[in-house]
Amino acid sequence: KKAEIIPALRYRDGLAAIEWPCSTFGFEKHLVVPATDGVVAHGQLTLGNSTSMLGSVADSEFDRL
Repeated sequence: KKAEIIPALRYRDGLAAIEWPCSTFGFEKHLVVPATDGVVAHGQLTLGNSTSMLGSVADSEFDRL
């Protein structure tokens, strides 16, 4: 069964925020959508039946929330 709550996080360094939990805790990259200048528009990591969404900080309505 999939997790009921999926966190969505933003990081100054989205690429590092993807690599660190994968190499440290065994998360797997499910989807990584690159944007310009080496930032991450959207990423999805999985660990078991849990999913986390993340990306790089951007000047957008979502990030202003």
